[in-house]
Amino acid sequence: MTNNKPFAQAYRESRNKIEAVLSEHKGDFKEIIVPGSPEWSVHDVVAHLAGILDDISHGIVEGVGSKEWTAVQVQKRKGSDTFEVLNEWNSLSPQFEEGLDALGRMGKLSVMDVVTHEFDICGALQVQCEKDTSRLDIAFDFIVNGVVHSAIKKGITVGVIAGEEYGNTVEGPVLEASKFDAFRALTGRRSEAQILSMNWEGDPKMALPALNFGPFSPSLTDVFD
Repeated sequence: MTNNKPFAQAYRESRNKIEAVLSEHKGDFKEIIVPGSPEWSVHDVVAHLAGILDDISHGIVEGVGSKEWTAVQVQKRKGSDTFEVLNEWNSLSPQFEEGLDALGRMGKLSVMDVVTHEFDICGALQVQCEKDTSRLDIAFDFIVNGVVHSAIKKGITVGVIAGEEYGNTVEGPVLEASKFDAFRALTGRRSEAQILSMNWEGDPKMALPALNFGPFSPSLTDVFD
């Protein structure tokens, strides 16, 4: 049967994976820092995910995606238990997920965000990430096209080969990597040194400006997951 709501399914699968990982782990999630987002703990990431849906349900969208917007989400849930916040996210998700595919690009953005944080949490808790999924395909398509357009706006060309070819693979630097490794690099979860050490055709330093767009930029420290 053809899935006519791939974004909804992808978001749900990522949410279920996060819940499973948290349920199997013993420890204080407020004390476990997320290497891919070191200003946050695992608890803070869950608070952000719940907070997005809570804000949207109440029409709080001014400054959407900004550090100020997400900081309020995290701060609001500092005193709550992580599983209490997880339950809040789960309770808000079904209605949110149901409407994702009708949003087009913005629905794909939501998948990219939750998959990014799924990998963040798995990395922080040293759990093997699921690297070959349809949800990663959706998330990767969003982020790689963002990088390609960022490059165009800055007057440079960048290509990525990750199963398929994206961007300009004839001129300018070209990154060849697995979809997972490229995704983590393009979402700011690898340092400049790590990015430069990846498999590039051409001078990778020329591609670095394109990796600074929206909320994304290379990590200040090396990240391993």
